[in-house]
Amino acid sequence: MVNEKDKPVVLVIENSIDTTGAFKAILNYAIYARASYEFIFVLPRKSSLIQRVKKERFRVETLPFLEIRKHPIHIFLYLPLLIMNAIRLKRLVHRYQVNLVHVNDFYNLVAVVVKMLGGHFALLTHVRFMPDRFPWLLVKIWISLNLKYSERIICVSEAVRKCLKDHPKIHVIYDGLSNTISKRVKSKKDDGLIKLLYLAHYIPGKGQDFALQAFFKAYQQNPKLRLRFVGGDMGKKKNQLYKEYLKTQSIVLEIEQVVTFAGPATNIEHEFAKADIALNFSESESFSFTCLEALLNAVPLVASDSGGPSELFEAGKSGVLVSNRNVDEMTNAILYLTKDNNLRKTYAQEGFQYVSHKFAKSNTLEVLKEAYNQILP
Repeated sequence: MVNEKDKPVVLVIENSIDTTGAFKAILNYAIYARASYEFIFVLPRKSSLIQRVKKERFRVETLPFLEIRKHPIHIFLYLPLLIMNAIRLKRLVHRYQVNLVHVNDFYNLVAVVVKMLGGHFALLTHVRFMPDRFPWLLVKIWISLNLKYSERIICVSEAVRKCLKDHPKIHVIYDGLSNTISKRVKSKKDDGLIKLLYLAHYIPGKGQDFALQAFFKAYQQNPKLRLRFVGGDMGKKKNQLYKEYLKTQSIVLEIEQVVTFAGPATNIEHEFAKADIALNFSESESFSFTCLEALLNAVPLVASDSGGPSELFEAGKSGVLVSNRNVDEMTNAILYLTKDNNLRKTYAQEGFQYVSHKFAKSNTLEVLKEAYNQILP
């Protein structure tokens, strides 16, 4: 197949089956850079994101990617499915005359195997997970193979890079937003309530349980507080059970009347516009696109020191940073921001200004474009 637009062809391999920060970041970049490159997405066959990508007028191919799980069946199928997907991917590379393959997380080795099989293309690999979330032996294998076969490895934060070895191929490039940054106008009604927003999928480890405990303690001192959870369960049983656990805990704590459990956000800006404070108490975050969006929407942010979030703002000035898994610090941070509306406005303004500069296109998206151009054959 000839590239009719005469632009380098980039094949994006994205393992997500539902909306994640990693997916939003790569789709955002593709939209931004589409004038320079022809993007083709390769998604899992059962991904709910297929129509989302097609809506943005990108070509989509699918492969039966397998998530990494400890289940015996997944372990048994991993290697044969990896080889089978590599063979199929090699055909796609040939069909579309692909110049560059961009793997959106380092644990998917399908492009590495294609290069082992003689594939000729530039390979850029993103590291979007905190490597210490996985067994070190697995991480060592993944990184060693990617260092050998990738032209460039991109870490989304310094926190991620510090988990890896020093190497000339490894660089840090922050995620950015392609739309013009403009401070959002708050639409919240002055009803005397102080509304906390927790925007994240219901996944064990994402910190909603800590938020619930901290909110309970803070609510005892300030009954004007309200907490709203917004997110999906990605169709996974363990996530559905986690959400039910959270709901049960709210009943046990007798705060079910002041805590809302909503589904996936259909309009993120609308959610932020109604919020006074955004919370993120995830136990492990390589970057946190949600935190970035909160700051860009001028919402005061309280986040746990779990990796990347600490690089998104200046603690004590443009955001409040609390120790990971420390409910008392989370409670105190909530009470600190709820005591003074002017204080919240100051944090909102400082947070917005900080990310507007640090994560501007020239420091993020343009740097990734430069990395593309440096490794393209």
